Amino acid sequence: MTLCPVFCYTVNKRKFIRPIGLGERPAVPHRVITASRLSDGAVVWRDAAGVWHEDIDRATARDDGDAVAAMLADARGDEAAGRVIAPYEVEVDITPGATTPTIVPVRLRERIRARGPTI
Repeated sequence: MTLCPVFCYTVNKRKFIRPIGLGERPAVPHRVITASRLSDGAVVWRDAAGVWHEDIDRATARDDGDAVAAMLADARGDEAAGRVIAPYEVEVDITPGATTPTIVPVRLRERIRARGPTI
């Protein structure tokens, strides 16, 4: 019997376990910032310049906790200014694409917010 090594980490008090290959270092989870636009309720994703987009693939994903915290603080400034409501960070996987990488949220709730309902 071969045991599969795992990488354990905690996000918001929830424990996650993912199998990793032998000799592979666990990747630090990437995060993006999301909110709802106050004017029409649309789900929006924030890029590094502070612009909100409806397409998650235009969001900026960071794996540095300090950078994510700074982006979230800036997003809270947009909330105070009345542009968005309830900004928060979302853990994502980045999948290489043919021309640009695709950002895929880890949790189903966020995948539905990003791409629409499952069918």
